[in-house]
Amino acid sequence: MARRQNFPGLFRVDVKARKMRNLEAEQERESAIRDVDHAFGKMLLSGADGDRDWTVLINDATGKMSPATTRDGEGFGIFGQCALP
Repeated sequence: MARRQNFPGLFRVDVKARKMRNLEAEQERESAIRDVDHAFGKMLLSGADGDRDWTVLINDATGKMSPATTRDGEGFGIFGQCALP
């Protein structure tokens, strides 16, 4: 049975400040970016929010992204597009 994981549909990533902010929430919600890594033309961000870990893989050239979230016994992945600066 699929459950909504509350992964935002629109969010802002501020790598310099190490924060990811949900732009859809009525109240501003942020999650700290714990790790940032670059390899093979991709940026990998990871962090945790409550009892969930999350990762976001972003292609540097195209902005295509693959976010995923996991917690004990569950996992959820989606695909999306970043607006490149």
